[in-house]
Amino acid sequence: MEKVLNSDHPDLATIYNNLGSLYNNLNEKKKALELYEKCKNIREKVLNSDHPDLAKIYNNLGGLYNNLNEKKKALKLYEKCKNILEKVLNSDHPDQI
Repeated sequence: MEKVLNSDHPDLATIYNNLGSLYNNLNEKKKALELYEKCKNIREKVLNSDHPDLAKIYNNLGGLYNNLNEKKKALKLYEKCKNILEKVLNSDHPDQI
């Protein structure tokens, strides 16, 4: 996909996110972080700052940093996620945190 899509294509971000989740589950945190960051960079570039897909990657990165015991980074990302979801979802939405 990297060969046929532009480097900032949203589908590529989704692939990076999915691969990051897989590597995270395999306990390969460094590789997961690299892939999540690639996803985040694309999504920040091509999406509005309050897009729910940004909230998802901030949540994924927050969880990874939390597992790596980098609590300040995790907190910052979780806050970004929360702020987006509060802005775009109704208060009774099942994804609202």
